[in-house]
Amino acid sequence: MVEPRPTRVVNELPTLPFVRGRIDQLGIVVRDLEHSIAHYTTVFGLSEWLGYNFDDRLLGDRTYRGKPGRFEMRVAVAGKNPQVELIQPVRGPSIYDEYLQEHGDGLHHLAVFVRDLRASVGELEARGFRVVQSGGSYRGCERGGFAYFDTTPELGITFEVLELPSPRLPHDFGGDRLPRDRTGGAEDGCSNRA
Repeated sequence: MVEPRPTRVVNELPTLPFVRGRIDQLGIVVRDLEHSIAHYTTVFGLSEWLGYNFDDRLLGDRTYRGKPGRFEMRVAVAGKNPQVELIQPVRGPSIYDEYLQEHGDGLHHLAVFVRDLRASVGELEARGFRVVQSGGSYRGCERGGFAYFDTTPELGITFEVLELPSPRLPHDFGGDRLPRDRTGGAEDGCSNRA
């Protein structure tokens, strides 16, 4: 017989106007990106994965738990409404490493796309939430970035606000490109990778 888990008292999360009744992305942290792409393709029929290497060549600014961050990750995205994002940490420390150590592969966060990352972060911080990890200043892009908030007491999961890069980032693998290690990459779009 399975013992019922105790009921969790969830604090009320204030209404956030930029959410607008939707979740845009499900973030899943994984140990093996290629295996996970194959698994989610088979199980859920997701296809047309696009992959990105978020490393020093792409990410300018990074923070981790209030200090400068050096984390790197490989990411693959597919689908929409919501988009599925698979994240394999490459270098840490990061909240992805923490999640894998505590839980193993699994659903890590919910995300919404926002038009103005700075304003959305400011609104969440004004309501008492703190950024636990962030990144942005994509090389060659005018806009874009992400910020994760510790909303576990309120939602039971981490929450991310994500401003899509402008122009769009070129993908490193997927589409017509096979997965590559961190040294691969496209030279088009808003990336000025060396």
